[in-house]
Amino acid sequence: MARYRVRWINGIRVMEHRIVWEKYHGRKIPDNCKIHHRDGNGRNNSVENLQLVSCSEHSRIHFGWGKRGNEWLKCCPSCHQYKSMSEYFIRKDNRPREICKVCDAKRSLLYQKTHPEKHNARSARYYRLHKEEIMEKQRLKRQRKKAGVSYDP
Repeated sequence: MARYRVRWINGIRVMEHRIVWEKYHGRKIPDNCKIHHRDGNGRNNSVENLQLVSCSEHSRIHFGWGKRGNEWLKCCPSCHQYKSMSEYFIRKDNRPREICKVCDAKRSLLYQKTHPEKHNARSARYYRLHKEEIMEKQRLKRQRKKAGVSYDP
């Protein structure tokens, strides 16, 4: 089954939701805008379900962002709190990361604690040069833990 209903007008394929919106509002859809189905059902073309949004807003909506007042918010999948764009790290390609800055920092600290040898300032080079020493420290640490000794130099 097709996701959207389609109509053929003078041999041209046109999406039904675009026809419904244009007929109700009496104007053409601007080039930089899209019609969003509020309930997520692409076959529900009732006027109440159709919303005119910019292309960037449409992308945000489909990436989990929602607008509350004038602010865009997204639920962090780690802490399950709604946060604004400023509370997410922005990637080089200008997209926000999946989790908020606080959860990202917690995840990073946890990784650093469980993998200390990989988080040295010159980690890759340092690890290659001191691999045997690091492995020996880890072996001794496991032995002390097994013996119930809490001292860690």
